[in-house]
Amino acid sequence: MKRLSVFILFICLITFSIIFWIDLAFFFQVILISTLIKLIVEFFLLRIKNYSFCSPYIDFTQLLYTCLIIYFTYYSTSDNGEIISNLLIGDTLTYYNESLYFAAIAENNFLNYLSYTSINYFFYQFILSLLYLTFSANYYFSGLMLSAFIGILNLLLIIKISELAKLKLPTLRNVMIFYIIFPHIIAASTALLKDNIIVFSFLILIYSCLKVILIKPKLKYYFHIFMALILCSLLR
Repeated sequence: MKRLSVFILFICLITFSIIFWIDLAFFFQVILISTLIKLIVEFFLLRIKNYSFCSPYIDFTQLLYTCLIIYFTYYSTSDNGEIISNLLIGDTLTYYNESLYFAAIAENNFLNYLSYTSINYFFYQFILSLLYLTFSANYYFSGLMLSAFIGILNLLLIIKISELAKLKLPTLRNVMIFYIIFPHIIAASTALLKDNIIVFSFLILIYSCLKVILIKPKLKYYFHIFMALILCSLLR
C-alpha cells in the first residue's frame, strides 16, 4: 500500500505539471522539491509507530497541497515567466516582495533585516529569502512548497501527539482526515503565509511537554521547548 501511494503521488504530480505547464525548469523544480520533501518526510515518518497505517494519508496530503500549488502558480505566472504581483494580496504580497529584497541584499547578520521590513517581524521573510537563493527557478512556487512542507510536518506532529495520547486507530484516522480536509489548514499550506510555522512551533512545544510529563524528562525535550518558544517569538 505504501509503495502504491508513493507511485500514485509522483504519477499525479508529473501529470499535473504537464497539464499546467509553465516551462521545463518549473517542471524539474516540481519534481526536485517534491522528491526532497518526500525524502525528509519519510525520514520522520519511519519513526512513527503506525507507519503503514499513516503513510497513505501523508502521501495524499503532499499530493493535495502540491497539486493546488502547481495550479495557483500556473495562474499567477505571466507568459514571460514573471509572477503577476497584483494577484498577490495582503501579507502574501509583502512577504514575497520583502523576501526577494532580502535575497538581493544578502546581509551577513540576519538581525539587520529588521531595519528593512515594513512590518514588526522579519524571520519568515528571511527564511523565504534563503529558499529563493537555493531554488531560483520559480521563487513563488518555492515559497508555497515551504508552506506545504511545514503543513505535512504539522500532521506528523499531530500523529506523534496522538500516539502519546494513546488514541486508537479509528480515532487517529478521523484526526488525520479532519486535518487534511480542514479549509483553513489547506489555505495555510498552499499560500505564502507564516501561519503553519507558528502552528509548528506550538505543536513542538505541546509534544515536548507531553514527552517530559508522560515519558521521561530529558535535556533534549527542554531544548525543543526553548527552541519552539524562540521560533514563535521570531514570527510574532
